[in-house]
Amino acid sequence: MGSFLEKVQNLSQGTRRKIMWLVIGVTMFFIFIFWLFILLPQSPAFEQKNESESLGELKGQLQEGVKGFEEIQKQFSEIKEQYSEEKEQSSHDKTDKEIESGEPRPRLPLEK
Repeated sequence: MGSFLEKVQNLSQGTRRKIMWLVIGVTMFFIFIFWLFILLPQSPAFEQKNESESLGELKGQLQEGVKGFEEIQKQFSEIKEQYSEEKEQSSHDKTDKEIESGEPRPRLPLEK
């Protein structure tokens, strides 16, 4: 091993850089292979499931999503109705002076 290092030290700088990059590439390749075969199979993504079970779960999730979306639409419709009722109510609550002048006057929070 010592003689190999001495031979590498005696080579030109360009050759030493090529050897360095080659060693780095080989080392990274082995690290990637180690990660791929040792660490990755332990992740939950590699659990094998029956295909019909997976499709059944997906169908259930989609149905839950549709129900949630319908509920949001219903709540949005209720809010829209409340807003339109309040807007209509506020247009009927104008004072005589507002009607005469055409400009709304500032009100206190509890004043009608």
